[in-house]
Amino acid sequence: CTAGDFVGIAERILASENTEIAWRMAAGRAYYGAFHCCHNLIHRHPAAIIDETLPAHERIYKAVNVMSNGALGAKELKSLAYKAKNIRDLRVDADYNLTLDFRRELAEQALESAKIVLELYEQFCATHKLS
Repeated sequence: CTAGDFVGIAERILASENTEIAWRMAAGRAYYGAFHCCHNLIHRHPAAIIDETLPAHERIYKAVNVMSNGALGAKELKSLAYKAKNIRDLRVDADYNLTLDFRRELAEQALESAKIVLELYEQFCATHKLS
């Protein structure tokens, strides 16, 4: 299972379902695709510094931001972390704020951002020869 698989299933959910619960599920899967890009990145990069005192997701984004301070491709890393954190906010609403009218547009926004994160991740790994 890969980060791209999460993004792919989010896309298939949106293409095949037209209900609020499906939109919420698609936003969640899109988020986890973006999260796993960031997670994989810090575990593949030899210079990643991980603050184990932070909650799991926050430590991942902080590590990417720290990497971006001195890395070639810093702009892409900052964008990758920023977009992933924004999708997290949508995912939290999708999973926990059931009184919110979660519209299809929110799921589409999460999916499009996750696709950008995946693209930035793949470009960064290719450019910096991270295997």
